[in-house]
Amino acid sequence: MPAHSQTTVDAVVVGAGPAGAVAATVLARRGLRVALADKRVFPRDKVCGDFIGPHGLRELDEIGLGHIATGAAANLADKAAIYVNGKPILVQPLPKIDGLRPYGCVMPRQEFDERLFRGACAAGAEPLEGYTFASYDVERSGVNVSLRGERGDRVIRARALIGADGSASLVALRLRGRPQPRPDRIIAVRAYFEGVEGPADRVDLHFHEETFPGYLWVFPTGGGRANVGIGTLAQMVAPPVEHIRDMLQRFIDNDPMIKERLGDAIPCGKIVGWPLSTYNGRLPIVADRVALAGDAAGFINPLNGEGIQYAIASGRWAAEAIAGALATGDVTRAALRTYARRVRREFGIDMAINRVAVQAIGNRGLNPVFVELLRTWLELAECDIDYANVGGGVVAGLVPTRRLFGPATVRKSLGSAFNSLIHVKPSRAARTIVNAAGTMGRHPIATLRWSASVAEAGVGVVREAARGLGRT
Repeated sequence: MPAHSQTTVDAVVVGAGPAGAVAATVLARRGLRVALADKRVFPRDKVCGDFIGPHGLRELDEIGLGHIATGAAANLADKAAIYVNGKPILVQPLPKIDGLRPYGCVMPRQEFDERLFRGACAAGAEPLEGYTFASYDVERSGVNVSLRGERGDRVIRARALIGADGSASLVALRLRGRPQPRPDRIIAVRAYFEGVEGPADRVDLHFHEETFPGYLWVFPTGGGRANVGIGTLAQMVAPPVEHIRDMLQRFIDNDPMIKERLGDAIPCGKIVGWPLSTYNGRLPIVADRVALAGDAAGFINPLNGEGIQYAIASGRWAAEAIAGALATGDVTRAALRTYARRVRREFGIDMAINRVAVQAIGNRGLNPVFVELLRTWLELAECDIDYANVGGGVVAGLVPTRRLFGPATVRKSLGSAFNSLIHVKPSRAARTIVNAAGTMGRHPIATLRWSASVAEAGVGVVREAARGLGRT
């Protein structure tokens, strides 16, 4: 192959994870010539929690790929257990939502992404494995996409480009001209274990004052194996003194509830980590002839770190918008805004609300308050199935966050918070206030950044709500 070769296609998709593979599949099925590039060669690993929720499964069903998440490689989970400070608080089935399967699926991304990638190739996408995105240049009649690979550099001439190259997206960096703001970033680590005990159909979430605002998870992948990890905000007031990798190992070694699952388990490989960019409605996701999808667009729920369902959905939406634009010959930013509007309509306001909540709990000086509120709300959910379905559905990404603001849910939440507060001893409350003030006093710059982030996130909610009103 020449050092510099050029190919002409209708669309280039950079990144062959769930968003990119789905986008390439949809475009190829419409008879368009698609090049699907990824910097790795499949099968390849992708650090992730590996949980595909009911919404993600429905998205796969809607594009005829539901079989991807079934079979021996998929472990079905229909229950969740939540622990707070090492004590079990809530064990319940996943909320049953009309139109959604009553379970999720845990499948290692090496298997899941391989299946999606091969499906895109079978649909007609041209695979370009082992090619890293270098740059793109938009011209009046198309876009030139430069790729670098061990077999030589390539320039793909296309009519449109979809950037689906993950949270560290180079396409997004080129489109936006700057990286994702640090307050919108999550860091996470995970490892696989063999010989895991306990029910394979139950996922476990562990919240602790030391890990808050993040959480630790145990997601069984079947056959006595599990994905075990922890995620938290990249920027917070009073960051942990130890590396998140060491924190995970410490809880694996010492937390009695986790040891029940992993006491005799054997790690498979090292603990590995990755950064995630969560949703920020201020950042553009389209430009002339270019659209972002999946993690590259920041389509990760800041409340729970879930990204697969949004990757699948946005991959389809971006492909449909690109296909429609190519059909009319208008692939300008104005034409592709139909995709951006669909994103805002489907989950903009909910993601914005979640962003406020996550930015607020980024002040670790207030962790005792936040964890106590979480515990009391979970106890309420244990005895109130309707409340559990709403609250648990929001945390799991099954129910729109705005449902939390229904009259009945607000009344129960406020009552739970009040009961929690009146049972707090005055000495404990005073100690918490003093500790929080001390933490913020020791970290004045971080506190100012936290205050600004919360305020900016609040403005984002107002902005998304105004956009919603503008559509009515």
